[in-house]
Amino acid sequence: MSKGCREVVLLTALVVSTVLAGCSGSGKKGSPAYFSAGTIPPLQVPAGLDRPLRSNSLLLPEQPSGPFPPPGMDVEQMAKPPRIVGGSED
Repeated sequence: MSKGCREVVLLTALVVSTVLAGCSGSGKKGSPAYFSAGTIPPLQVPAGLDRPLRSNSLLLPEQPSGPFPPPGMDVEQMAKPPRIVGGSED
């Protein structure tokens, strides 16, 4: 067997063994633990208190459109190149 052919066979064997090792997983069988998780009962609100509002709990605030700088950043400062500190001036 020529050297080039031997290298191709070894490379193919390496690739196949790597793919098979990656597909074998961690060896655990069955469903993940969270598949069997149950639900909890709804929140019981004590008398005299209000149930928390959840309708807006996952809403994101409105974002401005366009390439605006972060709040508090000076726009004029952004247009200037950075100052280089520590250079030698003779």
